[in-house]
Amino acid sequence: MLARTEIPEDIPLEIKSIHIDLKPDNNLLIEAKTTILGFGVTLKATSQVSIREGKPKVDITKVSFGAIPIPGAIKDAVVKFITQRTDELMVQSTQATVGGDGIDLEFKEITTQEDKVTITVLVKKVT
Repeated sequence: MLARTEIPEDIPLEIKSIHIDLKPDNNLLIEAKTTILGFGVTLKATSQVSIREGKPKVDITKVSFGAIPIPGAIKDAVVKFITQRTDELMVQSTQATVGGDGIDLEFKEITTQEDKVTITVLVKKVT
């Protein structure tokens, strides 16, 4: 989903590919091959997955742009964009329909390990 995200014109970022590594203790390492200001950049973001009020939450804990010197304002805009899009994707992941009926998904637990993610969800019919 992130690879197909439409990027606003004021952010000089083009995403070529995204790879997500699952880490123990609900950590994720996201590595994206990108172009920023015409330079090829491997953008790395570490994040922590949790549940807040029955919804999945991804907190970006660190973003690295590699050795390419990127101006601070552009770094800030890219980090803000990544955070906003991640939050939007989490909201989308909690909305579902089954057979035309709306359902609520209440997330109970998320556990990541190096080879799998376990998600426990309570499904409720919208009344």
